[in-house]
Amino acid sequence: MNPSLSLRKPWQRTRWMQIVAILLGIVPVYGMTILSHLNQNRPYSLNDILFYIGVIASIMLVVLLLLLRFLCGESFSDLNLKRARWWQDVLGGIALAALTLGTLYLLGPVIERVLPREPQSGLGNIMNGLVRDPWLLALFVGPILAVGVAGFEEITRVFLLSRWWKIAPGTAGRWLGVLVSAALFSLAHLYQGPGGMANTAITGLILAIVYLRFGRVWPLIISHYLHDALQIVLLAYLVQSGVVQI
Repeated sequence: MNPSLSLRKPWQRTRWMQIVAILLGIVPVYGMTILSHLNQNRPYSLNDILFYIGVIASIMLVVLLLLLRFLCGESFSDLNLKRARWWQDVLGGIALAALTLGTLYLLGPVIERVLPREPQSGLGNIMNGLVRDPWLLALFVGPILAVGVAGFEEITRVFLLSRWWKIAPGTAGRWLGVLVSAALFSLAHLYQGPGGMANTAITGLILAIVYLRFGRVWPLIISHYLHDALQIVLLAYLVQSGVVQI
C-alpha cells in the first residue's frame, strides 16, 4: 500500500466522498466541454484551441489533482493501482499507441462510411496556422499537447475510473465505469461529428480497459501523446509539402 493511502482520514475513504469528487471534478469538466461544442456556431480557430488546451485544460487539471489530494486523500502516484518499472510504462505506452493508431486507421474508414466526420471542426484553420509558424508547432506538439491534451484527458479518465471503482467495486460496476468513461470521452469530441465520436469512443474504450487490466497511468498518457503527436506532425509535413490541402 502507498504511504499516502494509509494516512487518509476515514471520511476520505467513504463512497459518498468519491461521489462528491466526481460531481465536483468530472461533471464540470465534461459538462463545460460538451456545452462549448454545442454552442460553437463556427469552426474552431487555432486561438480557440490554444486557449482551451493551454489555459482551461491546465486549470481543470490542477483542480482535479487538488480534489484528489484534499478531498480523497490521495496523490497522483496513488492513481497507479499496480506496480511497474519506468521502462515498462514507456514500452507499454508505445505499444498502446501502436494499438490505438492501428485501430483508428483500420476501423476509421469503415466507420466513417456510415457515420460521417464533421467537416467544419476547424482542422484546416488549426493546421494551417501551425504550419505557418514552426515554433508554435513545436510548442503545440511539445508541452501544450503533453499537458493540456494527453495529461489532462488521461488524468480525467483515471480520476473518474478510480473514483467509480471505489463506489462500485464489483465486476459489473467496474465494467460499467469503463463504458461510461468511453461514452463521456466520445461526447467530449462532439465537434468531430458522429464518425469522429465513434472512433474516439473506441480509443477511449481501449484505454479504459488497459487501465482496468494493468492499473498504470503513464502508459495511457504516453500513448495518448504519441497517438496525437504523430498524426499532427505527419499532417503538418503533408500540408507543408503540398501533398495535402485542408
